Amino acid sequence: MTQKLRLKEGCVLAFLILVFCIGKAFALSGEIKDISGREYFPTVKEAIEKAEKSIYMVMYVVRVDPRNTKSKVFQLCQSLIDAHDRGVDVGVILDQSLDYERTEDEGWQTEGKNANAFQIFANHGLKVFYDKTSTISHNKVLVIDRETVILGSTNWTEYALSRNNESSVLIQSKEFAEHKLSQLTQIGIDQEESETPDIREPPLVLGRILMESPDFFSRMMTASDHRAFDVYLLLLKDFKEDAESIFNYDYIARELGIAEKMDRTAYRRQLTKTLRKLMEPYQLLNFEPHYAKDAEVILLDPTNDKKPYTYPQGNYFKIPGEYFSYGWDQRLLFREKFCYFINLIRASLSPGNPWWSKAKVTLENQFHVQTETLQLGMIGLRRWNLIDMEYSSTETGYANRMSTRYKVSTPYSYEELQRQKKKLVEEFGQERFDQALEWAAIVFEENDPGVLKDILHLTDQFGQEIMDKAFNVVSQKRVDNPKRTYRYVVGIARSEASELSLLPAKGR
Repeated sequence: MTQKLRLKEGCVLAFLILVFCIGKAFALSGEIKDISGREYFPTVKEAIEKAEKSIYMVMYVVRVDPRNTKSKVFQLCQSLIDAHDRGVDVGVILDQSLDYERTEDEGWQTEGKNANAFQIFANHGLKVFYDKTSTISHNKVLVIDRETVILGSTNWTEYALSRNNESSVLIQSKEFAEHKLSQLTQIGIDQEESETPDIREPPLVLGRILMESPDFFSRMMTASDHRAFDVYLLLLKDFKEDAESIFNYDYIARELGIAEKMDRTAYRRQLTKTLRKLMEPYQLLNFEPHYAKDAEVILLDPTNDKKPYTYPQGNYFKIPGEYFSYGWDQRLLFREKFCYFINLIRASLSPGNPWWSKAKVTLENQFHVQTETLQLGMIGLRRWNLIDMEYSSTETGYANRMSTRYKVSTPYSYEELQRQKKKLVEEFGQERFDQALEWAAIVFEENDPGVLKDILHLTDQFGQEIMDKAFNVVSQKRVDNPKRTYRYVVGIARSEASELSLLPAKGR
């Protein structure tokens, strides 16, 4: 399904909702204000800021980046938090169904499309809940002070607030507000999933010089010195200015996952060697070892090794805290970590963030990395569903094609990914799941449960022979062919099914 078709269907749905709501409001003699398009954000923000007693919201998508404090979604979320802080009773229900269809601005996330919003609201003490997984709460409704109702097609996403054609209304009617509240209170709550989570780690801020200078991370990459890379990042993660830096061997060994693989004497010896490398040749720290004790470490400024390390004030990029808390610092290969950092840097510099594009030769020169490292690292990240890649058309030949477009994502919970896969095994059986997994790997989607589930459903609809044929056609294409995608597989399968009259009339 194309984005244009999805938008068209969304507009039809929104129109039907509005027809019903406006008719209902007129019957209740309420005041109606059209807040469609760009009127939605300022109107809703003002209504929240003027709330005196209560705000109840049910929202299908609240896609907020906690680091982008200037975004409209963040500002609306902050308005809810401010209302709570001044004593307004704020209750929020968020849909927890997964995004099975990728769109330009809202790709599927294993952890859930509303995870950031839930986290932020919970951390600030708001009453926030997920609905039950057995239903989908497609509502986009706010009821304020039991007399103001805001509803329509507008999700809380940057595209919906700034670019999409959305239809919404504000209705002033105590009777209608009570009517909507009675409906919203019937939504089932998932108490287990709605438990307040732990506060996430803050991002790690790194100077770009570490990636862009040939003396540091790229040199480690060339030397395959992954341990120096990982140890240095752990030191920076725990760094505090004006505080003595003690190198705790046992802690670092546990974080690196080597404490279980070798005895204490062995990993202390290995880590001491790593510290010596970070001191020379990389000149990133000084350290003084002590027999059978922790070492004293002084981190140095990468731009001037005569000065101690300080937080970068400019020319930096941010590594999400989830990179560490979800264990991606140990799960990814070195080249994948390096390429993930490239994605973070280029996305931060791109006006289309999180999408970005640059010629390979530019990347090779900027980050002093070989073509093979870039190719394998990016494909590895694509398989992990940590980046999206869009290859340009090959109609003019591979040599003359445009640069690849990339979209970087926040690291997700690997454990949640495994939980979603297990649910698919329980629903469809191990053999069928394994087949879907094998097919999904052809189009680099083996770690996207949404795609895996769709494959299983389409197999039920079209049969294994058609699906096998479609994936076989796509598997013959080069990995950088723009048609080696799941979308193209679906197109082939639907065409085959249509010829065999397996699709209903409206689907042909």
